Amino acid sequence: MPLSAGAKIGPYEILAPLGAGGMGEVYRARDSRLNRDVAIKILPPEFAGDPNRMARFQREAQALAALNHPHIAAIYGVEESAIVMELVEGNNLAGPVPIDDAIAIARQIAEALDAAHQKNIIHRDLKPGNIKITPEGSVKVLDFGLAKAFDVTPTSADSPTFTMDSTRAGVILGTAGYMSPEQARGKAVDRRADIWSFGVVFYELLTGHRVFEGETVSDTLAGVLKTDPDWARLPAGTPVGVRRLLERCLQRDPNKRLRDIGDAWIEMDRPAEAPPRLTQRSWIPWVVGLAIAVALGAWGWLRAPVSPPRTVTHSAMTLSTQSVTPALSHDGTRLAYAEIIGDHAQLMLRMMDHLEGKPIPGGAGASPEFSPDGQWIAYVSASAPAAVKKIPVTGGTPITLCELPSGNPFNVILSWGADDTILFGTTQGVMRVPSAGGAPQQLTTVNTKSGESEHDAPQLLPGGQTILFTLGHAAFSDSNKIAALDLKSGATRVLVNSGYSGRYVPSGHLVYVRGGTLFAVPFDPRRLEVMGPETPVVDGVSFGYYSFSDTSLLVFWKNSVEKVPAQLEWTDRKGVAQPLSDPPRAWGMISVSPNGKLVAGSIRDNGSTSAASPSDIWIYDLERRTLTRMTFEGFNYQPIWTPDGRWVTFTSNREGKYGLYRVPADKSGPPELLLTADDFTEPASWTPDGKTLLYSQRKDGKVQIWSLEAPGSGGESKPRLFSRSVFNEDFPALSPDGKWVAYTSDESGKFEAYVEPFPGPGGRSQISTQGGFGTFWSRRGRELYYVQPGSMEMMVVDVAAGPVFRAGSPQALFKVTGSAPVDVLFDPTPDPERFLVGRLPERTAASTFVVITDWFEDLRRKAPVKK
Repeated sequence: MPLSAGAKIGPYEILAPLGAGGMGEVYRARDSRLNRDVAIKILPPEFAGDPNRMARFQREAQALAALNHPHIAAIYGVEESAIVMELVEGNNLAGPVPIDDAIAIARQIAEALDAAHQKNIIHRDLKPGNIKITPEGSVKVLDFGLAKAFDVTPTSADSPTFTMDSTRAGVILGTAGYMSPEQARGKAVDRRADIWSFGVVFYELLTGHRVFEGETVSDTLAGVLKTDPDWARLPAGTPVGVRRLLERCLQRDPNKRLRDIGDAWIEMDRPAEAPPRLTQRSWIPWVVGLAIAVALGAWGWLRAPVSPPRTVTHSAMTLSTQSVTPALSHDGTRLAYAEIIGDHAQLMLRMMDHLEGKPIPGGAGASPEFSPDGQWIAYVSASAPAAVKKIPVTGGTPITLCELPSGNPFNVILSWGADDTILFGTTQGVMRVPSAGGAPQQLTTVNTKSGESEHDAPQLLPGGQTILFTLGHAAFSDSNKIAALDLKSGATRVLVNSGYSGRYVPSGHLVYVRGGTLFAVPFDPRRLEVMGPETPVVDGVSFGYYSFSDTSLLVFWKNSVEKVPAQLEWTDRKGVAQPLSDPPRAWGMISVSPNGKLVAGSIRDNGSTSAASPSDIWIYDLERRTLTRMTFEGFNYQPIWTPDGRWVTFTSNREGKYGLYRVPADKSGPPELLLTADDFTEPASWTPDGKTLLYSQRKDGKVQIWSLEAPGSGGESKPRLFSRSVFNEDFPALSPDGKWVAYTSDESGKFEAYVEPFPGPGGRSQISTQGGFGTFWSRRGRELYYVQPGSMEMMVVDVAAGPVFRAGSPQALFKVTGSAPVDVLFDPTPDPERFLVGRLPERTAASTFVVITDWFEDLRRKAPVKK
């Protein structure tokens, strides 16, 4: 019986039918665990009711799930009496198409077959109905190996469509025309059966006609066994190599047929005519000439000077947008990176011989990493829930490999090893997940008692038994260490005591970043020993974002520290600004005191605007124009005032540990610790009585809102979770009467501003309509403010926060500056007609990638490796 929309199969909800065939009915379904659409094929009752066949089917399906290729539709698993597969959008293959397009499509089909054949998996039912062209123009081969998984008997000609329902003449005819002769005779088959079907499909793609056609199944099979293809139907201009390839594929005798689909393009490129045989008279001068050439060559080689070392070149790639996390393919021909626009990260792909990059369709995320064969890109998607995904280099539907257990999605560095697993770091430890997806395996454990906060930047060393990683106390910190994990013994050894983003380079070096400089030391990966002193080799490597290829290319993100200070200004509701007489400074977050006379803010060291630059908390007196420093150690930021104006609460990262602190505004005492945390934590808002603090904290890969009682308030000092959803929630702001809390959530797929009762429970109202972050209430509680991403406009919404919350439509006030969500350089004041704004000079977003050629040669010269 057909399934209706809403029916459940395990965690999958049926959405709509997609089609039906001899192997069952196919439906679009929703995976509730990974929030993705899939295709589900319901097995026929006579099949699902046979325990022996189902057991065989599950064994075969497990083997098929190991296939990992951009032109093969993935199999996710078996659920009850159904098989769960990758949902492929697009149209089925149909000819004729232009010759060049046909060759390009056939090449992708051949690549899919070759990848499967290398794993001893045969399709057995290759035909246009099992091949789709995605909207991006990429080929996807479907139902790989399901013929064997369905345990078809030899007497049925090895065709699942042919045997499952012998009354469906059209379906039978559709498969019979693509069978190999040995299949039609009911004999055992090997990969050469797929090569025959490939030839039939390629012929049809070029001509628009089937090779073998008949009114009945018997007529069609007779053609397969006896009739030669009509080569006259091939279009004019068909290359000789294509004709020759088709002839080799369509040999009835399997022993004479092309033996390996991987040789298809070698066959096409082979010269059409063999060179003429040399007669006895003709070969004598050739031999004499060859002897002379060899003698001259030897003399020239003996006299030739030693070749000078290859020239190492440096060049810059300047992009017009903010772009980060570069990744080179192993062959050095392609560069992937993340382009940041507002709060959105888009994967880009640039051929190294082209001037510009192009978006990868469907690739929304950062931290890309190429597969060893260069056909896939793994990356991190920050949209809730944060996850490690992969996507074909040509774009398409992303495949979720696993959720990110913990850590900042934008700080994760992936590594795709030769063992076809993907390594990544978290605040729990180094994780490993198969490239086909699954539950991540934890390989290391972060020791929080010793001050560790994360393990990051893992790399599988040659031999596959050791993993190199960064033992971290803080992201991109010089206090981190480079360590190695022995997978057999589980022992960890520290290799370098100061540095991060370590990598082993085929030149024989271990490289790592410290203080924005890339260092190298000679390194033995088998004995795990540093074999010499460290040498600085490249300057200006920002955040450890670098990548190298097997062809000796290096690309890194240029660390250009800009000293662009912010000018504090009074700004009215129309955006008319009145700058303060105080000089510009590198302000981070700013917060106006309850009486409007003081400003607490973080100021970065050395005037840098980099979010990773150290900073301290300062208080600026707006009347007296004096500036007082409040902190002297650690990385301090995000100050907020208590309602009585006596304290400034802030975040500090000290010795690799995050913490919430408060310091007396009159500096009558040192900072006091309120809370320690293992991951990023920020204070946000106090209740009007100053007894409870709302703050946001990243925990297990998600940002959530928590509450904490203040010291001496009489309440429990243990943190309590306020967030009630599995999505990222941030920027909580309490209304002046303490009855409502505004915050942002990415439940809809992007951050929007919401309001709900405090402390709850109760319903919530969405405030923003086109994205929002950084929520603030007016001092009288009659308006809500937030920043709209992309445009960076401050929006205002009229609200009535009585027994029932009501909100008007958002209206734009003026643009603010800052780097969302790191800096929000504005704050309301007690005067509803003006705001304090930190104004940055207008700048055009840009990034620079530096490219170094023959980098391995440069390493060997600067840091020689002893033999």
